[in-house]
Amino acid sequence: MAVKDLSFSVEQGEILGLIGPNGAGKSSTIKIILDFMKPHSGEVEIFGHPMNEGFKNQIGMLESKKKKTRR
Repeated sequence: MAVKDLSFSVEQGEILGLIGPNGAGKSSTIKIILDFMKPHSGEVEIFGHPMNEGFKNQIGMLESKKKKTRR
């Protein structure tokens, strides 16, 4: 289980960043919010409503990965 007991609110116009170590559940959280993965329990609400295609168009994601460099 990658995500357990997570709850947060983001008000309109705010920006949310998820940071943490590998395996903390950041990517899984985004996938659940965007309805790419189904949670085992609980629910996701956007503006007080279940996720739908219209809301997906209002959410952006920027993934950052360290580049491996040769020495």
